[in-house]
Amino acid sequence: MRRRSLTAEPNGRPPRRGLPAAALVALLTTVAAPTLHAQSFPVPSFRAWYSVSVDGIHAGDDRLVLTRTGRDRYVYAGVLTPSHFVALFFNRTYIQTSRFLFRHGRLLDRRYTLMEKGGGHPTNQTIVFDWARRRVRMSLGHKHRTLPLPPGTTDEQLAQLHVSYDLLAHGRPHTFYTVAEHNHVHRYLVHTGPRRIFRSPVGKLEATEYYYFNKKGKKIAYWLAPQLYDLIVFMVLHTNAGLRVSMHLKRFTLVHTPATPPGKKG
Repeated sequence: MRRRSLTAEPNGRPPRRGLPAAALVALLTTVAAPTLHAQSFPVPSFRAWYSVSVDGIHAGDDRLVLTRTGRDRYVYAGVLTPSHFVALFFNRTYIQTSRFLFRHGRLLDRRYTLMEKGGGHPTNQTIVFDWARRRVRMSLGHKHRTLPLPPGTTDEQLAQLHVSYDLLAHGRPHTFYTVAEHNHVHRYLVHTGPRRIFRSPVGKLEATEYYYFNKKGKKIAYWLAPQLYDLIVFMVLHTNAGLRVSMHLKRFTLVHTPATPPGKKG
């Protein structure tokens, strides 16, 4: 199927060719309706590009890609590259890959990897989810650890996609999500914040804030738009070091549109 590019023009307006922004938003609203009970994963394959800032200064770009690799197998990958200015002082690229299954209405993490390219002493990370033995094996650099695997545990990157799916399938997120990260398993409590209007490559989108945090003080806030499969329009991360990292959507490409809209039988 031909890809539909939603790249914004330099002046911030939607592209003139292809589907008009208003019609596209209406289409996405239809296929992203909540309270579905579909057997297939309701979020289609896509590519999204975000501009990343640290304490208000442009620091780089992040690209998120969801790809279906088999009948029930998916890969959710992110590539964060520094801007030319930041690269002069911190030239490091982060590549995150989350492999998961979607079976019987559930996301099951399989393997997560974080690769750091460039910089002085990069620290790679690997997480393997062994659901048969109910354990998770983690490695951070040269450190290795195996811990019990609580039901529904996910990795840090895929946690956001879990929230998007729960919104599409059930109309609400869970009260908490269990995340395996940095050789530990943390529980993140989830709260719902206010709605905001954002300008995006497909026009104005109304997005709701969902933020979660753990006892270590780490807090992540996502603004997810129902008109865009409850995917990220804007994000803010408050790190333990006191930095404020944000990213906003600047380009979106829908790689595949489901033949049957969620909530409707084919």
